[in-house]
Amino acid sequence: MLWGLIDTARFDPRHWRDLPAVGVSLDGLWLRGPALSPAEWLEWGQAIARLIPQVPLWIGGNVLAARALEADGLQLPSHHLAARRVRNQWDRPIAASVHSLEEFERHCEADWFIWGHAFATRSKPGMCPRSRASLEAILERTAHPVMIIGGVDASTVSEVAHWGGSGVVVGDGIWQQSNPASAAAVIKHLWNQETRGGTPTDDLDS
Repeated sequence: MLWGLIDTARFDPRHWRDLPAVGVSLDGLWLRGPALSPAEWLEWGQAIARLIPQVPLWIGGNVLAARALEADGLQLPSHHLAARRVRNQWDRPIAASVHSLEEFERHCEADWFIWGHAFATRSKPGMCPRSRASLEAILERTAHPVMIIGGVDASTVSEVAHWGGSGVVVGDGIWQQSNPASAAAVIKHLWNQETRGGTPTDDLDS
């Protein structure tokens, strides 16, 4: 499973033209924009929905924006109100970002979890990757999907595919590549190949 991540503060406008082709490989799109105004949330979300209407849209940390956009899901940052406290405002799926077992327990009533960061990443300069032990502890305690984020790209996804998660969330591994659509397709193909035991041509020929 592959989710794309658009961080509005770092998204190059030239990549709007790439989004439909990237969307072919995506199982979800997480829009992150903590500095956006209400009008900007609508502008971004509606533009994404027009270009890739088939891809579930997850809104990062803003319940009002998620409701206004009729989004498919709401992503909660680790420091946000606990998932159970958001249920009275939002009745669709919730994905909580968690970096430790303590944060997982705080958000244990979420429907999805996003764990990371898996590798060194440009968005968190100087920060060491999270301990795999915390991911393993979370996986032991939930049957809900756990997505892995942070430094995942075509060179690392095959390794991550064996960590027990349900999928990966990728930002720079798509948007910072010379051909974002090709990068997304390769990541999705490698994930499927490793997790389904397919041959190298299974996805690319379909």
